[in-house]
Amino acid sequence: MGHTVLVSLEDFVRDVQVATDSAPRSVLDSEVNAMRFALRPLFKRGASPSEDQIAESFVNALNKCSPCGEYEAKLSRYRYQKNDPTRAKVDAALYRTCDAPPDEGVPDWAHIRLYIQFKKGGTALDPFDDDNPDYPEASADRRVAARAQLTAYTHNVFLYQHRDALYSLFVNGREFRILRWDQSGVIATKKHDYVKDPRPLLEFIAYFESLSDVQQGIDCTAVLLGSKSKAYKLMDDFAQANQSDMPHAEKTEILPLDTLSSPPAPPASPSP
Repeated sequence: MGHTVLVSLEDFVRDVQVATDSAPRSVLDSEVNAMRFALRPLFKRGASPSEDQIAESFVNALNKCSPCGEYEAKLSRYRYQKNDPTRAKVDAALYRTCDAPPDEGVPDWAHIRLYIQFKKGGTALDPFDDDNPDYPEASADRRVAARAQLTAYTHNVFLYQHRDALYSLFVNGREFRILRWDQSGVIATKKHDYVKDPRPLLEFIAYFESLSDVQQGIDCTAVLLGSKSKAYKLMDDFAQANQSDMPHAEKTEILPLDTLSSPPAPPASPSP
């Protein structure tokens, strides 16, 4: 995931977004106006909203103004998922409503469909440079750190899910980018003011919601086990310690099976 391609929003829609099995729903003017009305006060002249304020307002507006019903955006800025060794706390994510985490404020990496990361705004926190499309990976320390954060969250989704690709949103103040990740790198759109013009954001969400699992990047040759299924319980049972378990720590010397199963050799005869 070390290569970045920067494209315009129009080129992304034309060249990167795949054809869907069913046409995305049309975004209504009333939804665009509602999104603009909900977010504009946050960025009124002289205002400097915090990341928390931007994240909460954005997620609330997205859920209200893009009423698909099958998907729901959830915040998870300050708590990490139990048993997640990375302790990652992605700001927000889009889930299928039936898979949305019941524990409010905690990400569920196994069910994230699209993650959203927020910054309070400004060039210093933007991981990409629109002014240098041939070399869009900004080199300032804070911008490198912001890009590394996105890469880490992407890696975590790939760690918990069988995927070929992943979409995400990067929201920096009143501007956003669409990102599409795969094993070769990331395609990022140039930034766009979603407060002044929310339509491209809402149209992308409508497009994303119309995608099949495969088109969203999920590898459907692997099936996630339900926590109440027999196979899930069997996996838990196999995880319990058993006297027949083989050593599995790195650099442990494992003797050949025939050596382990052979009877002990008889003692050597005394020398005459």
